[in-house]
Amino acid sequence: MTMGQPAASESPDTQLLAGLDFLLLDVELTGTDATQDTVIGMAWLALVDGAFHPGDLRYVSFTDAEAGDIEAGYQACLDLMAKSTVVTINP
Repeated sequence: MTMGQPAASESPDTQLLAGLDFLLLDVELTGTDATQDTVIGMAWLALVDGAFHPGDLRYVSFTDAEAGDIEAGYQACLDLMAKSTVVTINP
């Protein structure tokens, strides 16, 4: 929505996207080649009703955490993904 314009002036596509929840996901690797490097962490942040709250940011380190903490963090991320729109970007 453009500042100062009512929601009714939005295009149908914009209205549709504004109503979706997204999960911003970042996978941290030891390098830039996903086929050769190792995943060392994962961060995620929910985008709900077009907004996010930095306090909701979650990060799981796969290198200095206990196996149970990694599993619980990964499961929490999967649970949020199951309720969110998934968009992937592979630069």
